[in-house]
Amino acid sequence: MYYDSIEVLSRRLHAGQVSPVKVVEACLQRIGSLNPKLNAFITVVGTDARDQATAAEAEIKAGRWRGALHGIPVAVKDFFDTAGVRTTAGSEHFKDRVPTADAAVVKKLKRAGAIIVGKTNMDALGMATTGLTSYFGPIKNPWNDAYVAGGSSAGSA
Repeated sequence: MYYDSIEVLSRRLHAGQVSPVKVVEACLQRIGSLNPKLNAFITVVGTDARDQATAAEAEIKAGRWRGALHGIPVAVKDFFDTAGVRTTAGSEHFKDRVPTADAAVVKKLKRAGAIIVGKTNMDALGMATTGLTSYFGPIKNPWNDAYVAGGSSAGSA
């Protein structure tokens, strides 16, 4: 289940074969075990993600299916404003910035029922290609830490 594609997982969630709560919990446990080594996330929103998963499960059970992303955990690059969640763009200048409104892409994800689990690390202000320039520390390549994760979206990698 935990390595299913979004398409397969979405069908299983819609059919009630798997719980969004269990999927999100597995995702948060994986982040917790790997992030100390990879530094892929700047912020993890475990409580909010669990609350969103509980709500998604109730909606799905009640027949209020929103579509293919309903109940699917996602991470958002820390470049995109997420209301009430620290959004730093990997920069010291914005290290404590908490926006009051969502970026358009975040609004669309939420409307679709996607469950935001956190904000991924990135090169400061998206101005590099290695994943090594974040104020929050370098991002490690998950397959080989002798290599960079690459791109300003290195945490997503």
